[in-house]
Amino acid sequence: MRLVAGLEAPAAGSIWIEDRLAADRGHNMVPPHQRNVGLVFQDLALWPHLTVRQNLEFVVRSVRVPKRQQSETLLNVLALCRIDRALVDRYPHELSGGEQQRIALARARSAVSELTALLLLYRYRATFRFVECPHLA
Repeated sequence: MRLVAGLEAPAAGSIWIEDRLAADRGHNMVPPHQRNVGLVFQDLALWPHLTVRQNLEFVVRSVRVPKRQQSETLLNVLALCRIDRALVDRYPHELSGGEQQRIALARARSAVSELTALLLLYRYRATFRFVECPHLA
């Protein structure tokens, strides 16, 4: 999954995403931020010192969403992932496990304009599959 997301380059073989060569024999042709792939790690990787809003804003700013669209993007992803707006000023440790998972999904979704694939990383698992999420598109 790290290969598909573009975090590592394959030693052999090719990776194609939507009829586009993304990686080939040790070289990433398409950088991670242009792959439209959301990545959620098993430990969720939420920053504990940031609120829900700050966790999401960090990602939205890092992918260079124009300032005038940032609030709208955040509201859309909160609605899409069914996150109550009352949670946005809470820290990860103040949320239930399910709420933390939805925040991690929202963060992955807010990082890309059109979601091609959502990769869920779990330890001790050698295989993965793409999860089709038409409601997250």
